[in-house]
Amino acid sequence: MKCERQPGGAMVQELGICPGASSPHTECWLISGTLCNSEVQGTYAQKYESCLICDYYNKMQEYNTKKPRTGFFLFGQYLCRQGLITNGQVSQARSLQMKNNQKIGLLAKNRGMLTNDQIQRILIIQEETLKKFGELAVELGYLNEAQIKDLVREQEDTYLFFGEALIQLGALDEQTMLQHLKAYNTIKLQKQLDQDNK
Repeated sequence: MKCERQPGGAMVQELGICPGASSPHTECWLISGTLCNSEVQGTYAQKYESCLICDYYNKMQEYNTKKPRTGFFLFGQYLCRQGLITNGQVSQARSLQMKNNQKIGLLAKNRGMLTNDQIQRILIIQEETLKKFGELAVELGYLNEAQIKDLVREQEDTYLFFGEALIQLGALDEQTMLQHLKAYNTIKLQKQLDQDNK
């Protein structure tokens, strides 16, 4: 490994063993605490921008797009297989979504309802418990149920879907996107029905 954080690696004593080195998964971008550009990274949302320019990440995205799958596949993968968009445009659309679709924590921070320390504490507990951000905020006494509902409502009002992001980027026009979204959903539904009948 380039980072030398595998067991016995040169950087283990200074930075510790990389969580990705002992993980059975190859999607290191989904694992907190990996090393990118000589810096230990946080959650997926925090390190996403550096993942987009990572050679390994982009090679895996290309591989995942091309390899046959018997189960569920994403709309972006479907569009790539149809030759309508590129892997780079998928990454650009996802990046635009990340920037546009503010998380509840950021919305609460912008309103002065949460501090950075409170948000980080919730995120740490969230990684360990897999509970929803809002649920933890209430459990910790930072926010109440009414505040969470208000934040969720605001989040939904401004949400940018993947297909909408592609249109904004000029990768697809609206008519083409809607046409293929309908075809994709038909395929996905059939796959789900086939799996249920097995």
